[in-house]
Amino acid sequence: LSNIEMNKQKLIHIILIGQPELAKKLNSHECRQIEQRISTRVQLVAFNSSEVYFYIKESTETAGASNYLRFEKEATDYIYTLSKGNPRLVNMICSLVLNYGAENKNRLFFKKQIQHALEHNNYLPSSTSLVDTIYQRVRWVFT
Repeated sequence: LSNIEMNKQKLIHIILIGQPELAKKLNSHECRQIEQRISTRVQLVAFNSSEVYFYIKESTETAGASNYLRFEKEATDYIYTLSKGNPRLVNMICSLVLNYGAENKNRLFFKKQIQHALEHNNYLPSSTSLVDTIYQRVRWVFT
């Protein structure tokens, strides 16, 4: 499909989106022909602490919730610590926190509310990190 052209212009552009394991697979010998046709690669890297803050702030603004939902800086710093800046984990933690907040009529989130939300959902950091715990649960849900 990627070789179909019309007037020296490709008729189809294919976008592959996946986890880091996709890049490893594409670099394998079996996928070398696909890999040779990739013109652009973009990799989403972990956020730093201030990027987590602005990401959450922008997300609440985009959702139209910035007038009544607010994550304090200490909360976003804690989310950064727990997620190590992984955007998917930031989203998962925020989702748990927002659901917990809705149940408890909370609209202002500090570190304490993040901890309560995670405890409420049995995401208690123990000998394994929270990141490992969330990954294990996600793998279990989707396998």
